[in-house]
Amino acid sequence: MTIKVSVKQAQKHIDLLTRDRDTRLTALQAQIDAARKKNLSTQAAQLTTQYDMLNNTYAISLERAGKVLQTAKEDEAQEATVLEGRRQVKETALKEKTRTIWIQAGGDPSQFDAVWPTLQSSILTETVTQKMTT
Repeated sequence: MTIKVSVKQAQKHIDLLTRDRDTRLTALQAQIDAARKKNLSTQAAQLTTQYDMLNNTYAISLERAGKVLQTAKEDEAQEATVLEGRRQVKETALKEKTRTIWIQAGGDPSQFDAVWPTLQSSILTETVTQKMTT
């Protein structure tokens, strides 16, 4: 099962991971520096190992989060393409239906394309107004 994540959610996750990584690694680096200053080489070595492991873990997590972000971007782009396709199909159907009514009402077919933008705007305004009042 795949969980769909928005671009905004994926980016927020990456931002949180990055801040968390920076905070933890900075704190560990301070501990390493303090241990070295006190000549605690064993403790400094352990902390350095811990630092490296944590840094690698975050690198893997951020790489995965980046892939999730990329997938979310692709999904949103695909969804936008599908919605645009549907919009265009509806617009074409509306235009052809309006063209038929225009011609049946005695309108000049050669002038239809010139007046279509005005008609389309009027139709959409009327549709929205009707839906708002019902």
